[in-house]
Amino acid sequence: MPRPVGVRPPMPKITPGGVELLRRAKRRAGRRAEVAYRRAAVEASRIGKPRKSRSEKSRSYWRSDMARDERIVAFIKHLLRTGTPVRLTALSLDTVRAGNIIHTEAKLSGRRAIPKIGLPHWDHAAAHLKMIAWGIASWELDATPFTLKLSVSVIAAADADRRGHGRYLQDRISRHLRHGLEFTPAYWFSIEMGVGDDPHLHGAIVRPRGKEDAIRRALLGAGGSTVSPARQLKFSKKLGAVGWMSYATKWLYRTRAHMKDDNTCGATHSLRVAANEWYRAAREREQVIYPV
Repeated sequence: MPRPVGVRPPMPKITPGGVELLRRAKRRAGRRAEVAYRRAAVEASRIGKPRKSRSEKSRSYWRSDMARDERIVAFIKHLLRTGTPVRLTALSLDTVRAGNIIHTEAKLSGRRAIPKIGLPHWDHAAAHLKMIAWGIASWELDATPFTLKLSVSVIAAADADRRGHGRYLQDRISRHLRHGLEFTPAYWFSIEMGVGDDPHLHGAIVRPRGKEDAIRRALLGAGGSTVSPARQLKFSKKLGAVGWMSYATKWLYRTRAHMKDDNTCGATHSLRVAANEWYRAAREREQVIYPV
């Protein structure tokens, strides 16, 4: 019997196992896209730069180099993920290769060793390195991780702002915080647009005692009205700063490519100053980051 015109067939039921398969496929597609967009961003950063000799490379190695900074960030994440601490230094050499050798030899011999990783100067560091400093500085200020969904109207307004999505959302959040608290607590955020997802925020904010409800109302107001306000804002448990920062920026390059904007992150001035101070002190004192 033919189906009546205009009547949709019933949607097939998806079992819990099918839902998990869809989630895994989504994550795999997101990881593949992120790797492709990261490679494109690294290649784009090299366009226009003259080729250098070996001696020129060694002298200018500690200047801006996006590919180098991506290797450093990946090395730090790998060590912390495997339960190995990492020591930050200001050594101007390829400590990623040396650190991998030390880490491998220590695992084979069964002894304890803390690999070193050299960090470039703050002025020559890429976004991922600076955002790790944001995360650690916010943890030292006892910030709380949060996830905030944005309404359609807020996303449209951010798309139309010539200053960029990050600047528009930072001004909007700060305005709602000042209106509800009469001051702006330190916070940072990163816009994420995963596979099949609308843009939303991952970040962390300092919540003074007794101001939790006011901060919740301010963030909900900054996110705009949605269909389900109860699920719009979520505060998470405080885990590792680098781990949360990695989760917040797992699709950073894909988000920037789809939004056609490199300004997809934001932080208050007080947090940027604290991150800068922590970064400089970590390089000078050879600070150790321990896995959590």
